[in-house]
Amino acid sequence: MANSKKKDVNFYRRVPRKYKNIIEKSVIRYSEEADQYDNHRFISEKGKFFHEIDMEAFFSILGDISGKRILDVAAGTGRLSLELAKKGAQVIALDVTYDMLLEAKKKFSPGMNIFFCNADGRKLPFKDNSFDVITCIRFTHLVSKEDMIDFISEMKRVLKPGGYVIIQFGNKTREIFIGFLEEFLHSVIKKEYKRTTYYPKDYRYLFKDMKIVRKIGIGFTGLELVARLSKSLAMNINLIGRIFPFMYLTKKIIIQAYKNDH
Repeated sequence: MANSKKKDVNFYRRVPRKYKNIIEKSVIRYSEEADQYDNHRFISEKGKFFHEIDMEAFFSILGDISGKRILDVAAGTGRLSLELAKKGAQVIALDVTYDMLLEAKKKFSPGMNIFFCNADGRKLPFKDNSFDVITCIRFTHLVSKEDMIDFISEMKRVLKPGGYVIIQFGNKTREIFIGFLEEFLHSVIKKEYKRTTYYPKDYRYLFKDMKIVRKIGIGFTGLELVARLSKSLAMNINLIGRIFPFMYLTKKIIIQAYKNDH
């Protein structure tokens, strides 16, 4: 349950304090930088722009969510959870990193319909058929494809029949054309973790028991430079990523997939 020093009925804790595997290693990393996570990523003009195109893409799919029960998996510091709650959804912000959720909690005003849950997305502490929608942003690059199978299996279990998931993935196809150098600089020169990215066949396998109804590509290379000159122009260019085959040149692809009614 929640830390005894913070008796909060809106906070549930299920993750142990000691971590064992590769996913929990990322917990240590994000625990250490939780209080600076947003400052490092979303305070700059570049960060604000990428946050804006993320939100525009997600909500172009979500539409009216007032009253819907939504689980935000890997909620982090709550940037998507906050927007979901503002639009009237009943939100559960779930993350394996306790300190990230503490940062998220600071953003929410009293009275917002939000519950924070510190748990592992591979073992969701919810009953079957509990949610109308499940979202996941800026997370899949951190885990292996094998682990992602477990995450999606659990999402499907707790999703109501006819409900859907919206998940953001790194686009592997782009690397074939223009992204190889960027990935090389990230993983070899900067010596940071190698990001997991996905081909179209990976989506088909991950969602083989669900129905993929929509794909949206977001974030062309160099788009932030265009945004410095004209944000409206950059936003319009970004919309091209929704058109086949241009979506496969974008940095990320958002998948919407429905759970069958039976």
